Amino acid sequence: MSRRIALKKLTRSDLTIFDYHFRVIKAGNQKSINLNKDIFEDIFYPHLAELGEEQNRESFILNLTILGPGNCGENTLPQKIIKSRASKNWRLNGKVIQSPDGEERYANLQADDYAIIEFMGAAMPTSMRMIMVSQGSEEDMVLHKELESRFKTKSMVQLQISDLENIVNSAGSDLPESHAVRDFLDAFDLEDAALGGQAGVGNLRKRRKARGVSEEELRKAIQAAEAIGRLGEEVLNLHLESLKSQGEVTKYTWISQENAIAPHDFECTMPGEASHLIDAKSTAGPFTNPVHISLGELLEMAYSDKAYLLYRLYEVKEGFARLRVSAPMKEFSNTIIKSLETLPDGVRSDSVSVDPAMLEFGEEQTIDINDEFENV
Repeated sequence: MSRRIALKKLTRSDLTIFDYHFRVIKAGNQKSINLNKDIFEDIFYPHLAELGEEQNRESFILNLTILGPGNCGENTLPQKIIKSRASKNWRLNGKVIQSPDGEERYANLQADDYAIIEFMGAAMPTSMRMIMVSQGSEEDMVLHKELESRFKTKSMVQLQISDLENIVNSAGSDLPESHAVRDFLDAFDLEDAALGGQAGVGNLRKRRKARGVSEEELRKAIQAAEAIGRLGEEVLNLHLESLKSQGEVTKYTWISQENAIAPHDFECTMPGEASHLIDAKSTAGPFTNPVHISLGELLEMAYSDKAYLLYRLYEVKEGFARLRVSAPMKEFSNTIIKSLETLPDGVRSDSVSVDPAMLEFGEEQTIDINDEFENV
């Protein structure tokens, strides 16, 4: 999941992207929100300008979803990310944004309010979500105060999920349970739900209550989980290739690339050792996210004559992952299979979700593909 989150402190000129502030308040003629170069380009999309030059374009079209201020729901529309030749910063630009259904939902926004912005896309932004946090909205007040206390002098900053968790925790019960900012913290529960995990479903139902999860949101979560699975395998493949070039791996085969229904992803042999089977279990989130194991994988773990190991890849992104390798899984799988055999005739479980704390794992390793191949 190519996910980047920033906090933008809005100026009076930034607000002119909204029709009310442009047409009624007449706050200026900018009609766009500045996206500061030091965050948007230097950190999030360092090759965006080069990509624009290659494609002979100054703008990138994306879908923008706005939530808030307060408890206002989604407003989705196409917009552009644009940078003129004379400009230092990129801008969120395009049509002036109207309030949906004739409401003036953006009227109470003012200078020094905030936008929490999530950019999706690897090489370039392909979609955005933007939560408006207004000091004039009762539902936003406590969140605005928390943001102001931390980032008062900052125009735009990068946010980690852990930053948002700390902010939401500090706001406590004064922040409504239904506030859209909590959706940004739902990513890992959505990933678990997309993989069939009941823990994620339970957390989402508790947190979102009447709002639920839309069909589109779940579909995107499923796509994102699948993409992280593929990306994790790609990162691991390059890592094994690097180890092979250094003599730490004798040979390996990427099994699932040729057979997508194989009950393991790789077979690997290290010097002086018998070959072992590898199942890459990848997540964009932390190590503690549930591990999903299919019945076919459990059976392979139990009955294969080769050691079967889980390679837990977490915080996965392009060219990077953290890795912990499990102990052989035979004993664990035998225990689970015996439990499943007690189900009534005609009933079977096709998969299980496992808390990683139940399994034995080695120390954390960091995979950084750029660093590894610089040293080859």
